[in-house]
Amino acid sequence: MLKEITLTTKEQIDIYMNPQRQRILKVMDIYAIPVTSKQISLKLGISSSAVTYHLKKLEKLGIVALNNIEMVHGIQAKYYIHRPVNVNFGSDRHDDLKTERGVLSDYLIHETWNDFKQYVSLLENTDTSCQIGDTSFGIVYLTNEEAIELKNRIQEFYESHAMPRSNTNPWETAIIFFPRNINDEIDP
Repeated sequence: MLKEITLTTKEQIDIYMNPQRQRILKVMDIYAIPVTSKQISLKLGISSSAVTYHLKKLEKLGIVALNNIEMVHGIQAKYYIHRPVNVNFGSDRHDDLKTERGVLSDYLIHETWNDFKQYVSLLENTDTSCQIGDTSFGIVYLTNEEAIELKNRIQEFYESHAMPRSNTNPWETAIIFFPRNINDEIDP
């Protein structure tokens, strides 16, 4: 089971919701190997010192960790990993941080949607018979027990696929599910 990190303070949420840190985490997730701040900086087009600053903030939360230090051309290179953790930012909490949590959710969903649209646009002039990637929307009818089972199955699937394996590629996902209140629907 993945270690769960729950963001409960404004400082923790502010650290995690920083867009530059989210970009750093995504790069680390995609490459799934220990990386230096220099390697990340080259990919994102920002300074190595800025990446180091953001990595230190994420390290404070326990989301990234120093993996190893090597001498590269006479310079000490620090290699960081994105730890396999489940970050829970408490969307179900009703406290004074609800707005920040909503902004974080909006941002992450928006970024995933934009990345998906970019992926689709890259496929426009290619043979898509071997490409997979799609969206699915709809309503399903579940008992409370089935909803809990669905959430647990999704979590188990994520956990069992959190680390790269032979012949696998990184896939970006966003799954949202919630109960609809029948009373919110349009009157017949």
